[in-house]
Amino acid sequence: MIIIPCDEIKNIDAIFNKNGWVNKIHRNNEYIYIKNNEYDEFRIEVEENLINIISPIPKSNFLYKKTFDGYVNLYNYIEQHIINYEEKNKI
Repeated sequence: MIIIPCDEIKNIDAIFNKNGWVNKIHRNNEYIYIKNNEYDEFRIEVEENLINIISPIPKSNFLYKKTFDGYVNLYNYIEQHIINYEEKNKI
């Protein structure tokens, strides 16, 4: 099982926090960030050897899931999707 190091979680938190998102849930293998309501939600789930990023699709009730086999590329992916989501939803 992949364990995201504490420093990496702090870096991920910083990306969300600087964009106005707050950590709603922080469990052993799940992190949920929200902004205005529970529908504006990004989830990070850690499973076996994978890290899943589940992000909202702008102007939709659907979510998109991207899977990584490590945490190295997460930062840019998360930041790009936050910016895209906010620009399209004007939040």
